[in-house]
Amino acid sequence: MKININGKNCEINDSLKEYTNKKLRKLEAYSEIIISTNITYENDKINQKAEGHIHVHGAEIHAKAQHETLHGAMDSLIDKLIKQLVKHKEKNVDRR
Repeated sequence: MKININGKNCEINDSLKEYTNKKLRKLEAYSEIIISTNITYENDKINQKAEGHIHVHGAEIHAKAQHETLHGAMDSLIDKLIKQLVKHKEKNVDRR
C-alpha cells in the first residue's frame, strides 16, 4: 500500500506522520484491495480538516473529517474510511 501525506496551510511534522501511519495500520486488514492512500491535512482558522482518498480495486473511496485538532480529524477520518472499506468489500463478496 502506497501512502502519501500532504498538508495545506499547515506543516506536517514527524509526530503527525507517525500518528497517521499508526492509524492507517488499521486499514491493513483490507490491504489486499487497497492500492494507494492519499491523506491531506488542512488548517482552517476554526477547525482542522483531514481528507482521505483510497484507491482500491474497482473503486475510489473518499472521506472528509474535521475537528479542533489534526489528531481528532484523523481519528474521525479513519472511522469513516473503515466503514466505506467494509461496505465495498462486502459488496464485492456478495457478487461472487
